[in-house]
Amino acid sequence: IRTNNSNDTNTVLRFTMTNKDNPNQKITQMWTGDANRWQSRFMCAMYGSYLKSDMTSVAHHGNAGCEVEFYDLISPTVVWWPHNASSVASYLNPANEGKGWQYEVDQHLMYKIDTVKYLYTSGNKSGDTKYSAHYVTMVLTANGPDYDGVFDLMTGKTVDYCAVTDFYKVNYVAARK
Repeated sequence: IRTNNSNDTNTVLRFTMTNKDNPNQKITQMWTGDANRWQSRFMCAMYGSYLKSDMTSVAHHGNAGCEVEFYDLISPTVVWWPHNASSVASYLNPANEGKGWQYEVDQHLMYKIDTVKYLYTSGNKSGDTKYSAHYVTMVLTANGPDYDGVFDLMTGKTVDYCAVTDFYKVNYVAARK
């Protein structure tokens, strides 16, 4: 098999977690890695509505990844964005509307999918090369995911939230409600 680049060998995982205190409660998570357009088309055609998941990561850090239809089939409540908050803010800037397919997914996830209630980024950029990374953890309680109790595993501190309207003013770890 010949590949164009290493991202063509990407693996996408979807798993289901069962709540040990409430076995009828299941949470699904889609990890997209560096999947790209043709891979998302293949998954849409192959799996269709089976892609539905409670949570997903954004492919390829939110740039040049999967297509809108893929995320529509996932219909997530939570979006994990594996990138720093300032880069995510630049992707989600409303001024990018209509600037090309690489922004189309970002804009779609932020403004057009009604199921998305929470968006988490992996940290803040400080300076040109330093990042304030977070090892973000969400607790799954007997009542389901604790969306507001997301914390940094390394520090044990709750991760700060911001409103969408504040997201573009300061570098925040963002949550969308």
